[in-house]
Formats: sequence, structure tokens, C-alpha cells
Amino acid sequence: QICIDRLIPEILDKKNSKEIKIISAGCSSGEEPYSLAIALADQFGPDIFNTISIIGFDINESVLRTARNGEFGPHSFREAEAPYREKYFKITENNRYQLESSIKDAVKFYRCNLSQPSFPEWLNNADIIFYRNVSIYFPNPTKKVVFENLSNALNETGHLILSSTET
Repeated sequence: QICIDRLIPEILDKKNSKEIKIISAGCSSGEEPYSLAIALADQFGPDIFNTISIIGFDINESVLRTARNGEFGPHSFREAEAPYREKYFKITENNRYQLESSIKDAVKFYRCNLSQPSFPEWLNNADIIFYRNVSIYFPNPTKKVVFENLSNALNETGHLILSSTET
């Protein structure tokens, strides 16, 4: 919530309506970037996506297909509040939750390997990078490469948001 209440308004003030880039690194099936998009739309309205771009990336094409589809099972909502489910999702015939298209369209997903020697150009100049619960899968030398890549992808005043599992 600090991201929505404090970081985004600060960045919006500093950037004077230039595009803000937010990245979810190792996004898996998309819950994190979509949750962020929902929170942004809820706080600032749908026009916020004219200013903010959200990119999720992962190495696994199968989870990226799931993310692009925007359909989730009940397990994805174990911590979500009911008003968000009702406002941004429709229940499908097979009792899954389909994300509304305005939120789905606000997030772009790409395949990218976190541990490659450097990131592609489209990741550069990020204002915020979420990197949560991913390092646990890497040995220490790979973690070093990943953190160097993440650091290089941030702009000068960018923010890297980690979970407590990242070391």
C-alpha cells in the first residue's frame, strides 16, 4: 500500500506526467502485476494507465500464458477483499475468476530470464521494480547477477521493492 499511497504520488509529482514504468520481475501467473493495476485503478481511476505502464516478466512461457489470460482460481484470492473481486472480476462457468479487460490490458507480459548477462532494453529506466519471493530459487552467484541486472534496469531515482525472503 505504501507504493500506491506514497511512491506513486511522489513519482508522479517528480516526472511531470512522463510515463512511469513499473516492473514485476519473476511475475509467474500475474497476480502481483494485476493486483498492482487494480490498486492503481481503484486509487487514481482508469486514466492512470495513460501515465503508468506495468510490465510483468518471467522465464516460464506456460505461466505467462496463464497471466495473459487473466483467469484465476479461488486460491489466488485467499487474501483479496470481496469488493475487489466483485468490481474487477466476473465468475466464469467453471467457478474461476476472469479479470475485466481494462485491467488485463493495462499489464504487458514478456518472457525474460532474470539471470541472463543483461536485461533487454525494454526493461531499462524502470521507476519501480517488484522482486518478491524469487531469489530463493537461485544459488548465490546467480543472485548477484540478478541484483546487478535489476540495479541496472532502475533509473537514478528508482525503487526496488523486495520481500523478506530476498537476501
